[in-house]
Amino acid sequence: MYGKDCMYSMPHMMNIPAWQQQYHPMAAMPVQQLENMYPRTYYIVYPRVQHYCDMMDMNYGCFYCPTKEELDRMCDKICDEVEADVEAAICEEMKEEADRQLGFGGRRLLRAFVGTLLIRELLTRRRPYGFPGYWYGYYGY
Repeated sequence: MYGKDCMYSMPHMMNIPAWQQQYHPMAAMPVQQLENMYPRTYYIVYPRVQHYCDMMDMNYGCFYCPTKEELDRMCDKICDEVEADVEAAICEEMKEEADRQLGFGGRRLLRAFVGTLLIRELLTRRRPYGFPGYWYGYYGY
């Protein structure tokens, strides 16, 4: 039925079985359960980051790319707004976890966290709808 050169005529060539959930336990977890693992500071900072990205989209359009100086100014404004709430959340966590070895790194760590969230939010907003991500194949695959 098939020639010698056809791979389907070889009985030892089997289909690769699908990966089971035991090999990827994080893939089986519900999204809500994974989102609940974010630290408390994320829930304080991220709404402000979204607000500033929304304001930038309304003022300049959805494909505007801010300069480094504009991004730094936005980070500073967000840090000024959320710093007191983040400090209160950190102090509350410190009461719950008395054996914590490293304390909070101050404003520099908060600013780095805000900058990371801001850049991530800007990147995800500019990705076209249905785009699978950077680690997957092209649209036809």
